[in-house]
Amino acid sequence: AVFLLVFSTVVFRCDMLILLGPIGLSMLITRDISFLNAIIFGISSSMISLAFTVGCDSYFWQRLVWPEGEVLFFNTVLNKSSEWGTMPFHWYFTNALPKSLLGSFVLLPFGLLRNMNLWEMLHSPSQLQLDWQVVKYLLPAVTFIVLYSFLPHKEVRFIFPALPIFNMVSGVAIAKIERYSLKSNFGKAFLLMTILGLLLSFFVACLFLLISKKNYPGGWGLLYTNEHILNRQNQDPDMNLIDLVHIGTYAAMTGVTRYLQLPIESGVAYSKVEDEHIRMAVCAINSPFTYAIMDKEYYSKLSKQCNANGYETLRIFGGEPKLRLNGKTIIKIELEPVLFILHRNISLRQRYLESLKNKDEGE
Repeated sequence: AVFLLVFSTVVFRCDMLILLGPIGLSMLITRDISFLNAIIFGISSSMISLAFTVGCDSYFWQRLVWPEGEVLFFNTVLNKSSEWGTMPFHWYFTNALPKSLLGSFVLLPFGLLRNMNLWEMLHSPSQLQLDWQVVKYLLPAVTFIVLYSFLPHKEVRFIFPALPIFNMVSGVAIAKIERYSLKSNFGKAFLLMTILGLLLSFFVACLFLLISKKNYPGGWGLLYTNEHILNRQNQDPDMNLIDLVHIGTYAAMTGVTRYLQLPIESGVAYSKVEDEHIRMAVCAINSPFTYAIMDKEYYSKLSKQCNANGYETLRIFGGEPKLRLNGKTIIKIELEPVLFILHRNISLRQRYLESLKNKDEGE
C-alpha cells in the first residue's frame, strides 16, 4: 500500500502527497506500520518511482525532466495555479463533493454511526456513537480535501483520489441499513428510500455524463482545425505553406492535448504561448499564425482587426453547458459560444494589402 501511494504521487499526481501524509500518519497512529518500516518503504519506493518517471519521461521529452516535480514547483513555489481561476475555501465541500457523490453524499453520516436505530438515537442521545473503524479511513480523506482547500485554484478532478474512500463509507452505510431493515418496518422503508436514491443517482450520473461531453470544446476545436488544414492541403498540394496554429488558454484547458496534434511532417506547428502581447497580435497584419483557436474574451477584442486582416471565422464551438427546462423536451442542454476558429484567407489578405497599397499611391 505504501509503495502504491508513493508511486502514484511521484509518477502520476504530485498532489497525492497531501493524501499520502494523512494516510501515513493514520497508519502510524493505528500501528498498521512501524515508523522504521515507514521510513524504509517510503525512501525505497520514492527512489524506484523517481528513477522510473525521470528515465521514461526524459526519453520522450528529450530533456532531463521530472514532470510532477515541475507541476509541484509551478503550484507551490511559483503559486501560479490561481491564474487559471479561483474558488472559495468551502467549494469542495459545498459544491464538488455533493455533485461527485450524489446520493452517496447523503449516506455518509449513516456510515459513521455504530447504531442504525434512528428511533432510539432520537430518544436517547447516548446511543449516538461513532464507528471508529470507519472514521479512521474517512478522516485522512477529509483532511486531504481540507488541506487542498487552501489552494485558491480548485477543480473537481483534484479530489478524485479521495472519492473511493467516501464511496466506501457510503457502502458501509448501505450494509448497516440493510441489517437494520430486518428489525422493523421503519428500517424496511429506510432501505427502500436508499435504493430509490441510488437509482436516482444513477440517472443523474448518466445525465452528467451526457453533459460532460460538451465540456471539451478545445479538443473538438483542434480536431476541426486539423481537418480543415488537411482538406486544404489536399485541395492545393502545391502550396508550400507552413501552418502555425495559435491555441488560446481556454482551448488548452478544455481538451487540447499533444495526442490530437498533427505531426510536424504534415507542415503544421502549434503555439500555446501565453504572452499578452502575442495574444493581442494574433490577427495582426504581419502575424505568423494561419489559424487561431481563440477564446471568447479575445475574440470580442480582436474580431474587427481579424476581419480587416483577412481572418475569417470558420466555426464557433459552444461550451459551459447548462441545463434548462424546456416545454417540449423537458430538459435541454444550452451552450455558450466560447471558442472561435479563425483562418487567414490568403486571397482576402492580399486584397486588403493591395487596397492599402492603392490608398498610399493615391495619396
